[in-house]
Amino acid sequence: KITEKYPEKLSDPEPIAIAAAKWSLLKVGREQEIAFDIDESITLDGDSGPYIQYTYARAKSVLRKGGDLSAQGTENNGSENPTPTNEELSLLRHLYKFPEIIELAAKQYAPNVICTYLFELAKRFNNLYNNCPIIGNDFRLSLTNATLIILASGLNLLGIKALEKM
Repeated sequence: KITEKYPEKLSDPEPIAIAAAKWSLLKVGREQEIAFDIDESITLDGDSGPYIQYTYARAKSVLRKGGDLSAQGTENNGSENPTPTNEELSLLRHLYKFPEIIELAAKQYAPNVICTYLFELAKRFNNLYNNCPIIGNDFRLSLTNATLIILASGLNLLGIKALEKM
């Protein structure tokens, strides 16, 4: 079914199909009833494993195009103290919550807490990606790198493979 929906986008559909199934089960709280919807589970623009994998692959691509952060120095693109955009602030405020989320998920035996956090992180990163040029801006590249690290860590905790390309 996933290869029928996205035939031009998938080189290896297996890790994406596994992510779709795992995410669909893990995103639901212990006290909730699970209703599996195949179309919802494979969407690339909603609360799904493939959406999170796609966001990871997008961030990875941006960093490949943006170059090595350590080699770029400390430029801030022409202004001494640039005012952060709403997109940057939203993402930054969400990134720092990750350790708390992991602790909460562990205490409650609730992987759905991680899923909810990662979905919100992906939405915020994609909002930055769609509204602000990232390449050439060191701060945004750093935000992208932090997002990449947290998405990889969160996916790993859920047993879902982070894909370099999709």
